Amino acid sequence: MDSDTNQINLDDVAAILFEEFDRPSTMSPKAFYKLTYFINKNLLSRGYETDIDYFWYKYGTMTATAGSSITIEPSGERSEVLCSTTLDEISITSETEKEIRSVTREVLQEYERLKTEGLTERMYKDAPYDFQREYRKLDTTIQTEIQVHGENETEFDRETIRGQVNDFIDAFPEEEFSEYLNDLYLWYDLLSTTLDDNSVNVGQVEDIAEIFWTIIMLDLGTGPETGIGPKEFARELGIDDPYDLQGYLSYRLQQLEGEHLKIEQPPDFTAEAADAVMVSQLDFAEI
Repeated sequence: MDSDTNQINLDDVAAILFEEFDRPSTMSPKAFYKLTYFINKNLLSRGYETDIDYFWYKYGTMTATAGSSITIEPSGERSEVLCSTTLDEISITSETEKEIRSVTREVLQEYERLKTEGLTERMYKDAPYDFQREYRKLDTTIQTEIQVHGENETEFDRETIRGQVNDFIDAFPEEEFSEYLNDLYLWYDLLSTTLDDNSVNVGQVEDIAEIFWTIIMLDLGTGPETGIGPKEFARELGIDDPYDLQGYLSYRLQQLEGEHLKIEQPPDFTAEAADAVMVSQLDFAEI
């Protein structure tokens, strides 16, 4: 199908999506990112041109909202997505609007059937690296253990987690991400040691697992293929600087090395201040 002269942008899609969503005028970021990813993918497959950027982060893709009418606002313990553009304000042909609406309804039907997690599973089939899919399996196991037993539980399925950590290591492209090998090996040693320690609870394993995952996804999110620069990436996550956050997380691995591997670290009088600054950024970047 021939595309319109003008590209379909995020406001065009969002205005129709929020109308078709048939709920209050907000939605969760997780739902928004999954829905817009598949709407965009399906429009491209039908021959339309879109100007909608996305990047991979810790739990799938995030749609870049810079320059659009989309805002993400805190709402209690969660965040919500708001769209200020209405159908009267978008500039597309009636034929294009009809096509976007058709695609949106199809994606929403899948959302109703599969829910957010089901769409996420489908999304990960498109992930550029196998290690992303392997980490998804690892994180799913850890989260299931936490949901069933609680994060303070010390009796959990350590062997399945150990096997999935090994699968992640096997899938990780070391040559492509060689600058992160020291962090990778330290992360692996930490997880292996804590899984051997029956006093360590599953919440602690989750915390360690997420550190390297965040480090590498901060790199992947700013890759040249995304079209998202470091400043825009930082804005989307609500952090000051992705490289500073990577540095802090690498330092955190070294701290944990001292705690769990009994390797003494040199004193650092700025550690407490650095922790205080970064914790707030990590909390926001959990999307």
